[in-house]
Amino acid sequence: MLDVGTGTGRFALMAAELATAVVALDVSRSMILTAQAKLAHDRTWKKVPMALGSGSSLPFANATFDVVIAVKVLSHFEDIDPFVAEMSRVLRPGGRVILDVPHQLASVYERFIRRGSIQSCRDYFHAVTEIRSEFKRHSLSLARRVTYCAVPASLVHVALCTHPRLAPSTTLQFVIGSRRGLLSFVEGVRR
Repeated sequence: MLDVGTGTGRFALMAAELATAVVALDVSRSMILTAQAKLAHDRTWKKVPMALGSGSSLPFANATFDVVIAVKVLSHFEDIDPFVAEMSRVLRPGGRVILDVPHQLASVYERFIRRGSIQSCRDYFHAVTEIRSEFKRHSLSLARRVTYCAVPASLVHVALCTHPRLAPSTTLQFVIGSRRGLLSFVEGVRR
């Protein structure tokens, strides 16, 4: 499995408990160093090699992976074609790609949550129809969509940053774990 845009390695670490081999890739050297430092004492993490590279030009041979995940990656880019093309290229036939997709209201609520005190990239909204089109262009079929999170994660983030005692972790687990909501994961299968 390949985790594109691994950041601090949260998803790669969870996947390492399920998959036989996981590679975590990020374009930021500082994110890789942060992930390595944060998880240095975890036995599972030791079997997850880290790679420095861009999701738009993956440093792996064709048909290398059975699964590719990219969470909170595509929303940083207006043009997602190079990323979907590369993820498809490194997938074996029958392999799966899993991406997160924001709700169509993401562009509306973004205006209310952007603050100078929170340094984050601009988010670009990519509708499921756009993802389906990109998948088709790169020999992927949209297999399923799983909805989660009762409210936008960005709003949860703002609430936590501004008022950390406002939302206990049990409340957050309920909000994010809801099957009805504003966010989705989509799964594509390589033809």
